[in-house]
Amino acid sequence: MGVESMSEAAAVPTASADGMRWTLSPFFLVRVGGLAEEDVAPLRSPLLADWAGRVLDLEGDLDALAGPVCDALADAVGGTDDPARRRALLKIRRDVHNRRLPGAAMPPSTPDGVARWVALRRDYQDALDEGGGLLDAALEHCRARLRQVAGGETLRRGLQVGSPVLERELDRYLSAAGNGGKKARKVERSLLAYILRTAYKTSPFSSLTTVALGRFDAAADGGAPGAVHHDNGDGTRGTARFNLAAFPPLAAAIEGAPALRRDLPVELSAGCRTEERRVRYVRRTYQPPENRWQTVAGYLDENVFTLPRTPLLDEVVAEAVAHGPLPLSDLAARIHAADPAARPADQVEEYLGRLLVLGLLTAPVLRVDPHHGDPFADLAARIAALDAPWTAEFAGHLDRIAERAAALPAAATGDRRAILAGVRSGVDDAARHIGLADPDPPNALVYEDVAHTGGPRAAPGAWEDALMPDLCALAGIMPLFDDLLPERLATRTYLRHRRGPGGTHDDVVRFAHEFNEDYLHLFLATGGGAAALAEDSGGGDRFRPPEFDALRAARAELSARVQAAYDRLPPGAPELALDGDTLADVASLLPPHLVERTSVSLFLQHAPSAGGHVLNTAHTGWGGQIARFAHDFAPEEAEELRAGMAAHLASMAPEGTVFASLSNGYDASNLSLYPALTPYELVCPGDVGFREPDAQIPVGDLRIVDDEASGRLRLVSRRLGATVVPVYSGALIPKSLSRVKRVLLAFSDTCMGTPDLWSGVRGERPAGDMAHRPRLRHGGVVLHRARWRTGADGLPHRADSADDVDFHLRWRRMAANAGLPRRMFVRQENAGATHAARKPRYIDLDNPLSLAAADDALTPGRTQVLTEMLPDTGDMGWTSHAGRHVSETVVEINGTRTTEGSPQ
Repeated sequence: MGVESMSEAAAVPTASADGMRWTLSPFFLVRVGGLAEEDVAPLRSPLLADWAGRVLDLEGDLDALAGPVCDALADAVGGTDDPARRRALLKIRRDVHNRRLPGAAMPPSTPDGVARWVALRRDYQDALDEGGGLLDAALEHCRARLRQVAGGETLRRGLQVGSPVLERELDRYLSAAGNGGKKARKVERSLLAYILRTAYKTSPFSSLTTVALGRFDAAADGGAPGAVHHDNGDGTRGTARFNLAAFPPLAAAIEGAPALRRDLPVELSAGCRTEERRVRYVRRTYQPPENRWQTVAGYLDENVFTLPRTPLLDEVVAEAVAHGPLPLSDLAARIHAADPAARPADQVEEYLGRLLVLGLLTAPVLRVDPHHGDPFADLAARIAALDAPWTAEFAGHLDRIAERAAALPAAATGDRRAILAGVRSGVDDAARHIGLADPDPPNALVYEDVAHTGGPRAAPGAWEDALMPDLCALAGIMPLFDDLLPERLATRTYLRHRRGPGGTHDDVVRFAHEFNEDYLHLFLATGGGAAALAEDSGGGDRFRPPEFDALRAARAELSARVQAAYDRLPPGAPELALDGDTLADVASLLPPHLVERTSVSLFLQHAPSAGGHVLNTAHTGWGGQIARFAHDFAPEEAEELRAGMAAHLASMAPEGTVFASLSNGYDASNLSLYPALTPYELVCPGDVGFREPDAQIPVGDLRIVDDEASGRLRLVSRRLGATVVPVYSGALIPKSLSRVKRVLLAFSDTCMGTPDLWSGVRGERPAGDMAHRPRLRHGGVVLHRARWRTGADGLPHRADSADDVDFHLRWRRMAANAGLPRRMFVRQENAGATHAARKPRYIDLDNPLSLAAADDALTPGRTQVLTEMLPDTGDMGWTSHAGRHVSETVVEINGTRTTEGSPQ
């Protein structure tokens, strides 16, 4: 379908509420678990579950009968004068109280209930004696099924990319008999974690989680919104790209080698300024990741740097401005020619090389264009075009790396290991060519995605009628949880302190650094930040934006409404449903000028058994969460997606306003690659612009204006005479951005934060030995799943159990006492917990290997939070030839204000 016909068919869901017009973007994304429920269901043991149920029922019957029996025995003890009989009755009473089977024969005239209790206790013992054999059989069956799944292509192909070390151990593990030794058990636990994550989590990566591009189409069939039943047999399409995190060490080696860097075209760092006595610029230093097992890039340490002005430095700056980008050797020749006697050529080149390392000069050819359709191939082509002695061969190495990575998806499973080894050897070859002995690349060198062809289509009417009102209400309160909003308000407060109401500032870079150094840390230290909205932290008036009172009042009203509904909820009720007007009433308390427009990505799962949808998380929108997968689709689909999303975003810009993309800065993360969706790009200090010059907006072209009429700060481009709104869709969290970029977010409509409606609500209710929160919903959207919190040693541990059977039963007793579901996720929330421990881990009470793996992974002494699995296995809506799959739908809701908001 072309862009024109797509626009005609895509009557996107639309709604209005509280002075905002809300629409969904014309596209949505479905993320699909790579393994079907039918693949992992055999890991469960129904026989073991039935046995455990019988044991717990017998325990309940024994305990229920024990009270009357103990009372009868107490009466019998008091009614006898025979010391021997009294001792015998007392021993029986202690045995009954402790659920022990009496060893001696019953004394005469024992109360009638004792015999019934003893018979029941024998049945209980018989059931316990069955447990060892049943558990062993269940574990044997579970391990056999684990080997079957592990030998399948879906898991193996994903492991080849995501965990090549584990994949190399697979053959040895699959050929081994029995439980194996310690290493085999470690492989088994890792495999189980991958299998369960592939079946029940939705993080796109290779064949482990696939993606499908969905469209709103007026001609599509109706049905429940978000219900995806899609198996059209069109198949899948794989794409693979080289992991860009491996390139910065190569670039640093080139810039550090005098014989190589002399061929690099260099230019003055963007935003560099010459002052009276010094040259000021922003220096960026690349810091590699902490260890090579990370697939992500390192980070950039950014600082304002100054160099004292000298005649030589002034001449370098002037030549670079007049003639850049210019090969470093040519720039050196120009500087040398101005005074050959005083400036030997080799010393000039060494001096310029130091300026390149210090970041005053930059080499754009070594930077990645995050919006290019094939960034790594573009990088290689630009290096090859330098036509220097070393560049053709080096670029050839890069081309071969890219070709090998691109060949991965179509290759047979047995050939992929060699291809990946070829990618790694290609990195080593490229490094050796530039004199780098050890490039120390990340463990995973390829990013692979698998996309479904012929994605689903949805009828807009079903969404408008059933789901849009709830999504609008949710989006309306998002400012209360926006991590960026307090700093956005503080930025305006700071400007008004410095320049007065209606003031302006003509130097954005200087303003950004002054704000960070003089004000931001004081604002955060005196009760600013997103957490301050939850309660009054006593911040001084000087550092508190005037809108904070209204925001705190709205947050307090939300907490009060949830608290009141929670207090009315009967004990044991599984769900708290908020009144239909709760969120709209709270949103009406927010100052209208806070939000002119907004874009939020919502990650939803359809759960018919729960009466609607479940919100997994919320993230900033602006197309990034969907468009970053554009390269996974066929070229015509990718262009349709880019053009459709760009047109939809453009419709949100009023006359006199332009959108400009704001990048991470030095993009060495594949997660930040997506097509250009805005007509302009912002070029910050240290950035390299890749658009045509007319489509670039240097930060130096911008001025800050306090617009008193709207109550907001605005960025105004001198060249365009228009308000510029930065659009950020990158993968880095804002606090990881540079100072200038973080301040620029204050002028954007980016919203970062996930709603937490339990914040500020008192009184977790007891559930067994745990503290419990019920499921919380608003309309047809579950905003929070039911959860249980337990103390440091609240979960059973194998080390504290008599044997494996006792460990399994302790889990079952705890679950029964607390009302836990059979399937759930557990995570550790203490500040000292590792990243892996904080990630949710799937637990299935019917899968004994799952319990054993959780016991090994969870660190004793930390608070554990258990969350219900919702949707459960019966709600899986995506179907394939393999069965039913877990799926998650990413929709983007965009709002524009239709009524004028006045400042407070």
